[in-house]
Amino acid sequence: DPHNSIAHEVAFQKRICMTKELCNNTDLNVIPRKHICHQLGISRNTIKRWIKDRGFPTPLKASGQEPLFDSEAVNLWFEKME
Repeated sequence: DPHNSIAHEVAFQKRICMTKELCNNTDLNVIPRKHICHQLGISRNTIKRWIKDRGFPTPLKASGQEPLFDSEAVNLWFEKME
């Protein structure tokens, strides 16, 4: 159903905007992977795939069990994808 896919795309775009807002409001200029996953409604594997196949920013070195991403780099990536 084309209407369903359009609604899905609009909802996803809205979540991207909220994620960008979250990136902009962070004091440390980092965003945890779990926040990205939660905001976008995606899995950790999706982020891994995006890193491998779509040039999504890699997590910061030594960020441990919960990878941290540079929020500016994440914002720039989303802007390039628009």
